[in-house]
Amino acid sequence: MTEILEDLSPEAITKAIEENALTGIEAWSRWSEMELRQEPGLAWTITNLPFPPFNNVIRTELTPYSVVRAINTIQAEGRVHGVPIAWWTAASFQPANLGDYLEAADFVHAFGALAMAVELQQLNEDRPAPADLVIEEVSNETDLRAWNEVYTEAFGYPDFAREPWLRMLASLESGGSDGEHGWRRFLARREGQPVATSSLFLGAGVAGIADVATWPEARRQGIGTAITLAPLQEARRLGYRVGTLLSSAMGQSVYRQIGFRPYFWGNCYIWTPE
Repeated sequence: MTEILEDLSPEAITKAIEENALTGIEAWSRWSEMELRQEPGLAWTITNLPFPPFNNVIRTELTPYSVVRAINTIQAEGRVHGVPIAWWTAASFQPANLGDYLEAADFVHAFGALAMAVELQQLNEDRPAPADLVIEEVSNETDLRAWNEVYTEAFGYPDFAREPWLRMLASLESGGSDGEHGWRRFLARREGQPVATSSLFLGAGVAGIADVATWPEARRQGIGTAITLAPLQEARRLGYRVGTLLSSAMGQSVYRQIGFRPYFWGNCYIWTPE
């Protein structure tokens, strides 16, 4: 287990947000259908599945000269595998104008994500939620399949990607009794029906929250807030001091109400082979 982050300076939290998100994606490569490629200043995942979330460039610390060569190399790999590539930018990635290089190489800006963090002792937990809402940690194959159904539907995954995504989830068993470097899933049910999901990844000394999704018909009822709080409360029970996440524009108001503060913007660019 890595040491729990005690330095709550903006610089330390910014670094931890990045590292938690990156190691979380690197952990996906325990799945036999995904390969993690690493070289100095660069890391990415690659599969044979033509859907961007499976093929991610997640670390970039390069010079302006070497980034052009890296882009060419990764596009060549994308053509060989016949898959699109998602390339992320973050606060510390180099060169600082990485997005310009990506757009010049036919990557398209797909979306931005606001990196946020909250001190777990300062959570605003007084948020209304349906009285009949039940949230439990996923512990068996049936619940994981229900989790996957809600998540992939909420995020509009194409049909061909849903079963592979489930196979990947099933391969990511906890890395230890406290879940360090392992993914933990939380599922909300109402009247027995699955309605919301979230995930917890403990790494870089902080509690990373991801995969917050609510079934479309169950939104705007406090369920999204409740499914976000559940893994944060579990991390606090384990002694963690900081929760982190990357938020879409839609989720930011919910997270701010819980107590999250913004730290930096990340962006995702996507390239698709001809």
